[in-house]
Amino acid sequence: MKKISVILAVIVIVLGILVMFLGIHGMITKNYAAVPYTRLFTGLMFLFFGALLFRENRKGIGVVLFIAAGFSLFGSITVFL
Repeated sequence: MKKISVILAVIVIVLGILVMFLGIHGMITKNYAAVPYTRLFTGLMFLFFGALLFRENRKGIGVVLFIAAGFSLFGSITVFL
């Protein structure tokens, strides 16, 4: 049970670092072609972080993060289509 929480935490950290680097790259180069990918990875980060908090019995914040993930993923998927 703890192993899954550690894996979820590692995934959240990796996605957070990826989002940070994509955002910094876009700001430095003024090339905003990676914004849909940044939004996609942000939605995935919210989704995994919500699952992590839901497993830790912090269900209120987990539900809010699931809703935020849904909006973020919906926005990024509509851009890709």
